[in-house]
Amino acid sequence: MARSDRSKAQPLMTTRREALKLAGAATVGGVAATLASGEPAGANVRTAAAATQNFSVEIDGVIYTVLSVQLINNHSDVKFVLQSSGSATAIPGAVASQEIVLQRAWSSSKADWLQWRALVLEGKSTSYRKGIAVTIYNQELIPVDRFTFKNAWPAGYVGPTLATDGSQDLVETITCVYEGLVVTT
Repeated sequence: MARSDRSKAQPLMTTRREALKLAGAATVGGVAATLASGEPAGANVRTAAAATQNFSVEIDGVIYTVLSVQLINNHSDVKFVLQSSGSATAIPGAVASQEIVLQRAWSSSKADWLQWRALVLEGKSTSYRKGIAVTIYNQELIPVDRFTFKNAWPAGYVGPTLATDGSQDLVETITCVYEGLVVTT
């Protein structure tokens, strides 16, 4: 049975797991993962999360189809303390930033990320702070890890690059900073 026929024959999805099963075990949101080597995800990889690369992204409870997620990107300032011997020792300073980077196919009908960024630029309220959850699934579509980013907001937005030769895919990127992270396994 064709995918469109199958989806019409089944009742409305009641759980995220059922929706992911319909999307297929090898893909979530229509995105198949590959390792940097170009081999299918899971080639010679031992952990369930790395083996399948199935994931979902929620922003304040709304599920988004994304192309890629850079889960954790954080930086600390570095301070140097002068020792009595005259040498300097590097020590960690304040956390400079904690970021999560999301990419998705751009569509003019999906301006929500750009509107979210506009709320930050206007600075009129704190309603731009949202929760982001990234869940990683194993091959049986059972959650194996969940990263919950608290009070996230878009610190940067990059729209699609347009090229006259049509060689560029239209992709938008949003970089969000967050105030807290909870990882559950």
